[in-house]
Amino acid sequence: MALSRISACSSLLRSSCSRPLGDRLERKIFEQISLQGDCVLDRQFEFVFFCHNKVAQTSINRRLLRDRVVVRKDNEAAWQTTRKEQLRRWQNDPPFTFTIVRNPFDRALSAFLHLQSTRKIQRWVSFRKFVRNTLYSQREQFDPHFAPQAHWDIRVKEIGFGRIAKFESLTADWANIAAIMGLPAFLPRENKSKRRKTLEKYYDRESQEIIRELSRPH
Repeated sequence: MALSRISACSSLLRSSCSRPLGDRLERKIFEQISLQGDCVLDRQFEFVFFCHNKVAQTSINRRLLRDRVVVRKDNEAAWQTTRKEQLRRWQNDPPFTFTIVRNPFDRALSAFLHLQSTRKIQRWVSFRKFVRNTLYSQREQFDPHFAPQAHWDIRVKEIGFGRIAKFESLTADWANIAAIMGLPAFLPRENKSKRRKTLEKYYDRESQEIIRELSRPH
C-alpha cells in the first residue's frame, strides 16, 4: 500500500476510529491523560482538545480558537486553574472531547521539513539519514514534533473520545465537530508542508520500518 494512503486510523488507532459519536471520556481518565502531552482547554468549559504537533493544532489553537483556548505552554498557571475548574464541573456538565490524528509517515516528514525551515535540522541532511541516524535513537527527545500520537498510559480505545478526526479528511471531520460545538465550519490551514516530491520518494524500507516502530501505540 502506498504510504500516502495509510491513514492514522489504520496504523495507529485501528480499534478506536470507528467509535460512534457520543462516547464520553470519564473524569478520572481526563484527570490522568490531561497531564500527558498537549491538552488544550476551553475558557467556556465546553470542549477539551487533545492535540498533536503537525496535526492542525496551529490552525485551531492559534487561528480559529485563539481567543477561547487555554494552552498550557503559553500560561501554566492559567491552564492549571482552568483544569481544576473543568474537573469540578465534569460530573454535572462534561465537555465534548476530541483529538485529530494523521498518517504517521506524512506527519514525520512534515515535522522534518518544518524543522529544516527553522534550521534546527540542516538543509543538507536527507530525511532518510535523519530518521536512521538521529530520530531512531533520540525520538521525541530530539524535538516534541516527533512524539507519538498515541502516547497516553491508557490504551486509546479505552479513553472514550467524543470524536477522533483524521487529518486526511479534516474538512469534513471538522465540519462535524464544529456543528456539535457551534463553531465556524471553515478551518484555516496553517503551516502546510511544501514538499517537492511524493511521500514515497522520501522513504526507503529502513526509514519506513523505523517510523512504523516509533508510531506504534501503547
